[in-house]
Amino acid sequence: MTYGAQLQNELGETITEYEDVLYEIDTFQTITPPTYQYSYGFDHAYFQGWVNTVSSPATPHYEQVARSGHMAVSGWSSDGRKRSRYWVGADMWDLNTLPFVQLKSNGIWGMLGSPFRYANNGARVLQWAVGTSDTLLSCKMASTALPASLSGTYGMQIRKPNGDVSFDSRAKMISLAGHFYMSQSDMNAVLENGATRTYSINSPAPGAYICAPHYTSFLYTGSGAAWVPRLRQTDSTTFLLDRIAISGLRPGPIPAAGYAGAFFHDTTVMVARNI
Repeated sequence: MTYGAQLQNELGETITEYEDVLYEIDTFQTITPPTYQYSYGFDHAYFQGWVNTVSSPATPHYEQVARSGHMAVSGWSSDGRKRSRYWVGADMWDLNTLPFVQLKSNGIWGMLGSPFRYANNGARVLQWAVGTSDTLLSCKMASTALPASLSGTYGMQIRKPNGDVSFDSRAKMISLAGHFYMSQSDMNAVLENGATRTYSINSPAPGAYICAPHYTSFLYTGSGAAWVPRLRQTDSTTFLLDRIAISGLRPGPIPAAGYAGAFFHDTTVMVARNI
């Protein structure tokens, strides 16, 4: 390391290195997206028929990680071949922004981040959403970029060789308690065989916030239902992966009823303290 700052313990081991850190840039609650009528060429942001109703907290649905009620929609371009997605509204997150969501009792069954581009070749942004049986999940948005406004003439700054600030003590950071890895084979066992898996972190984090980018595995049965992997926190250091069924969920808009398919993948879950 030729720049920045390091902290070491009595054994000489590096325990903290400030080059790039995650800052807490926004806090809010998720919102329940409106239900759009399905029509050819348009889907419900990510899946066709992803929910029967959003009126009951017991019904698994998507919660949008956003600050207002705007949604993104998609459709075919005028030549009938190219697919394009545009914002309905002004919400946007930079591509390096990550959501940390606090798990409620029912946990989450997906975390989706899809890139979109504004119309007329505008900026590329991300829309984040989580699958859940709960409503109004608490969120912390994290980024390696500093918050837009910092006040005060105190504290410490550390700069990169190009002069950019990589650490500013005035900004609140996401406090990571640990992470764990959900493998593709774990997803396969849970979705196909109904197995369960547990994961542990070393540092207690009651009421933790988690970030699991691209956590979207599911198994479509071919009969109008799908299994999805549900992740819950069972104590301050332990997380449980099992499966639940969601009626009407299938990859959209192409596969029709009767299509049988599966999508398994692995993901690393970051766990942040509730501070």
